[in-house]
Order: sequence, then structure tokens, then C-alpha cells
Amino acid sequence: ERLYLSPMIAGAPFWFRLLQCARRYVDTKDRKHLLNLGKYAASLAVVVVTACCNSTTLIVAVSAFATVYAAAWDVFVDWGMS
Repeated sequence: ERLYLSPMIAGAPFWFRLLQCARRYVDTKDRKHLLNLGKYAASLAVVVVTACCNSTTLIVAVSAFATVYAAAWDVFVDWGMS
């Protein structure tokens, strides 16, 4: 029971932001919101993989992907440095 509580708490903020991005996409049809949803999905995947898998290689790969995705989003979209 406790094994699932920590990942649920850790993943909740990513899940809520993912849902917000999905709603924004539905409302506006702006593809940017789907790409932002991907950022939160990647972060949520880190929580899930870390909780469920014993493969260090998989955890590192998913974490690296999520980190690069979020960093690229921050630099090119949020900070407008494209």
C-alpha cells in the first residue's frame, strides 16, 4: 500500500498539469499545448518507471529524456530564446 502512495503523491502535480494542457488543447486546438503535455507526460513517466522498474538503465534513459525535453521547452518556449 505504501509503495503506491509516494509515487501517487510525487506524480500528482505532473498529472494535473498534463490534464490542464489537454484541456487547453481541446479549447484552442493549438498544438503547442500538446507539446507542453508531452513535457508533463515525460516527467510523469519518470515517476512511474522509478516506482515500477528495477532497471537502472531504463530509469536513467527516461530521466534523461524528460530532463532534455523540459530544458529544451524552457529555453525555446518559456524563455523565447529560439
